[in-house]
Amino acid sequence: MNSHIASTLTGVPDPFILFGHSMGALLAYEMAQQLQAAGTRQPALLILSSREPPHCRSRVDPSRSQWPVGDFLKQVRRYGGLPQALEDSPELLELFLPVLRNDFALLDRYCFEASAPLASPLFVVGGEEEPDFRLEQLQEWERYSQCWIGARCFKGGHFYLNEPAARQNLLGSIHQVVNTHCLHHLAW
Repeated sequence: MNSHIASTLTGVPDPFILFGHSMGALLAYEMAQQLQAAGTRQPALLILSSREPPHCRSRVDPSRSQWPVGDFLKQVRRYGGLPQALEDSPELLELFLPVLRNDFALLDRYCFEASAPLASPLFVVGGEEEPDFRLEQLQEWERYSQCWIGARCFKGGHFYLNEPAARQNLLGSIHQVVNTHCLHHLAW
């Protein structure tokens, strides 16, 4: 796996930043871990969004991806990520339901294996109204990096970044973090 991840970076300009939201935050974290373990290029910055650290993961029913459609959709609605157009179209819903179920199954079956803290700087962000974890848990990501930058919350829920004002604030925060912590890596 390490060599596969390292080979995917061939042609990626140096330096690079990884950003992951929700399940993507765990994927970005795991990718950064694999890169570090392989001794290859590492991100100049890792930004994780809307995900509590693995040791704080909320307890969920690992079979929820297989719940009846109504119960499963109620769970998805908690996150605010189900567009009305999708709910209003049985054909679209039938098309996307397996994708949503697979996302939940992958996330619910994630097994964390502790490893050395990342050398990459780590910045964590999230919405003020997360349904599955307390905002103070974002601060717990500090133990996962040797270069902790901090955590910041924005108005909104799990998909806070879909709101224009929150997205603008997020981009401003990322710009500030890059200028403060990564400028020496960048060529612009």
